[in-house]
Amino acid sequence: MNNLKYTRSKHFEIEQITDGVYAAIAISGTGSVSNAGIIDLGDAALVFDTFNSQQAAYDLRVAAEELTGKKPAYVVNSHWHGDHIRGNQVFEDAAIIATHETFELMNRMHPDRIRQQIEGLPNIENYLTSLRERLESTADDQIKLGIAQEISSIEEVALSLQTLRLTLPNLLFDTKLSLYGSKRKVELISVGAAHTANDMILYLPEEQIVFAADIVLVDTHPMMLHGDPAHWLVALDQLRELPIKTLVPGHGPLGDWGHINRIQAYIRGITADAKQFIQEKRSIESLSEVSVPTEFAEWGSSKFYHDNVKFVYERIQQLE
Repeated sequence: MNNLKYTRSKHFEIEQITDGVYAAIAISGTGSVSNAGIIDLGDAALVFDTFNSQQAAYDLRVAAEELTGKKPAYVVNSHWHGDHIRGNQVFEDAAIIATHETFELMNRMHPDRIRQQIEGLPNIENYLTSLRERLESTADDQIKLGIAQEISSIEEVALSLQTLRLTLPNLLFDTKLSLYGSKRKVELISVGAAHTANDMILYLPEEQIVFAADIVLVDTHPMMLHGDPAHWLVALDQLRELPIKTLVPGHGPLGDWGHINRIQAYIRGITADAKQFIQEKRSIESLSEVSVPTEFAEWGSSKFYHDNVKFVYERIQQLE
């Protein structure tokens, strides 16, 4: 990676997977939040997901142009969550690709969210003030690091909101779309409901590389609240059928085929625990005190674990 010629960004690190294929791995406490990708198709460049802010997306565009020598012709939105699409406006001159359902979800969910966040900017500033006060009064270095990263991340959101415009995809498909460049082929595959109501992966069959977005995270707790756990497992089985040498997750470092198994084990474990808690007639409030299983205790974003258990607990009860 050190030999790559591109302008370094505070928002992400570039990792070259093979010639012309790059992962942009998010740096904590910045405007990226999630991972992204850059692919040189030969006669065109493609960007996979656009981060959580225009600032990070701008640096991503610069890196894409410097690494490929081309302006991005294609941008892919894997799903509707903001940390994967809020940088779209930086790529307005490209074909922005998504599934029909992701387009509908973006168009339905984001306008009110963005408006409310802009109206709430004074509250964001008040919250930042309280965090800075906590930072000054905290002695524990690990806690200080976490607070400092949260401050930095929220500052990036506040800066983003000053000029943020929702930019929707303009090239839509339903199940599969293949793009043929002069150097390589990419396959965009909808796996249906998983992490959200509709998720897409990008697969390079010749290189056996998959950009899995948030259906696979590496050593990181997923956020399950907008998804379908049962069909998520089906989508992961579908992903397991692909030959994979390198997996770029939505969050966390680069992974491989084995990390699909780990996320499946996580979802199955959460589901089994929720069923057990229902049998024990435990209240949903009591689940906040449940210990994170040992095999997942060191994963990042541990705040999601209890939310996930409660979500699956309620979902099982609703389906019974």
